[in-house]
Parts: sequence; C-alpha cells; structure tokens
Amino acid sequence: ADLIIMGTKGASGLSRALLGSNTVRMLNLGLGHVLAVPSETDYPQQAHLLYATTMKQLSAETPLVSQLCQQLR
Repeated sequence: ADLIIMGTKGASGLSRALLGSNTVRMLNLGLGHVLAVPSETDYPQQAHLLYATTMKQLSAETPLVSQLCQQLR
C-alpha cells in the first residue's frame, strides 16, 4: 500500500494515548506511510483534497484522484 489510513481511539501510555496502540505498532513496523486520524475528528461538509505527485504517471493517477474527489462530495 502507498498509504495506510488508520483511525485512533487512544490506549495506555503517552504515545498510545495520542495515537492508539495499533497505530503505534504500524508506525514502529515501518511498512509504509501511515496517516493517523483521531476518532474525535469532525470533518466539515466541504472537504478539500491535497494530492502530491511526481507527475511521472499522471495519466494513471488522474482517474484515481478524480474518483476520490467524487467520493468526497
């Protein structure tokens, strides 16, 4: 996976309280990029998407980003 997105609830210990035990475990494994989203996060009705790319495979990436944007509506 290019990006792993994980929800967090919190657990014991400082890092676990901030991120959650499963998220800390994934970060420690170093298997890839991890985005931790706190459970109390409130998203506005209008979401914005920032997508970083090297533009080397733009023709393959564009449909995927477009599909993600449609899902955010």
